[in-house]
Amino acid sequence: MPYFSKTAVRVLHSGQPKRYSQNDVQSMLLNTSMLLAIKTQSRSRSNSNTGTHSPKVVCPLSTASINPLKVPRTISTLDVTTLHIPSSPITDFLPTPIVAKETIPVHKVIGSSVTALPFDAQMKVIVGWAAQRLNKMVCVANAHMLMEAHWNPEFADVLENADIVTSDGMPIVWMMKLLGVRSQERVAGMDILMELCRLSMQQNLKVYFLGCQQSVLDQMKARLEIDFPKLAVAGMEPLPFRPMTTDEEDDVLGRIQASGANLVFVSLGCPKQEKWMAQHRSRVNAVMIGLGGAFPVYGGIKKWAPRWVRDAGLEWAYRLMQEPRRLAKRYGKTNQAFLWLSLKQLFQVGFQKVLKP
Repeated sequence: MPYFSKTAVRVLHSGQPKRYSQNDVQSMLLNTSMLLAIKTQSRSRSNSNTGTHSPKVVCPLSTASINPLKVPRTISTLDVTTLHIPSSPITDFLPTPIVAKETIPVHKVIGSSVTALPFDAQMKVIVGWAAQRLNKMVCVANAHMLMEAHWNPEFADVLENADIVTSDGMPIVWMMKLLGVRSQERVAGMDILMELCRLSMQQNLKVYFLGCQQSVLDQMKARLEIDFPKLAVAGMEPLPFRPMTTDEEDDVLGRIQASGANLVFVSLGCPKQEKWMAQHRSRVNAVMIGLGGAFPVYGGIKKWAPRWVRDAGLEWAYRLMQEPRRLAKRYGKTNQAFLWLSLKQLFQVGFQKVLKP
């Protein structure tokens, strides 16, 4: 998918400026081309009798007209400040686009593909899928998850088959920036949860909360009623820590389907939740997102690290202070291994650039 170098553009519609993000511009060019074409064809027919010409979509920087049905897919950057779009009822409302997984940019970090899009762009893609109830899977990756994929080829396949793998941990964000994705942002579980609840409330999408303990879900429900009073909660259901029987899984999947949920937030812990989503994604017509520890944090059971701690990449230390017995061994193993593999990858990339003719 083309990646636009400007963070925002100004769209002149009937002489009135409107601001759209770079992902909105992608949507207008790539995903609403048919709507523009229909209007253009309609005007062409009506103007054929008068001898006038229909307006075109013009990129003034390149002084080139863009045929909305033939937008070049090979463009790597498009430096645009203003787009002139024909005034019509069709272009007054641009629908949320449905983006194919194959068109979403990714970047390899220690062997795993991580989605290389800003936070808002990823949320827009997810909401577009959710509105159509497509069976999609989103993994929220930190260093621990990427190391699980490095050590376990079966789990690596799970991540590769996910539709989006977000950059949850700051070490992953730093790696992507060093590898050339300069605009990469952190796309963390708690931020995803709150933003998708906000967007779901605005667009009348149903959400389903699956996993964790009933006490945590009760705390979450109380806060959701305050933060997002009009949010349509299709269901909140804990899952047992033991392996479920086939009948139990069938019942859970049946309830999710019957609820009409657009988004399913899954909290079973990594890598269990990712494996569960991969196993059942074909039976759930919704976007499933593994949020791990976001449930107890949002419910107030655990504390969320302050913003400066998260931005400094020290949230792991903050969590370690809260759960030293559970996390000390994991962090001691995964953090060192992730650091070594990251340095190895950066060295290899740098060495290749030096030798590149």
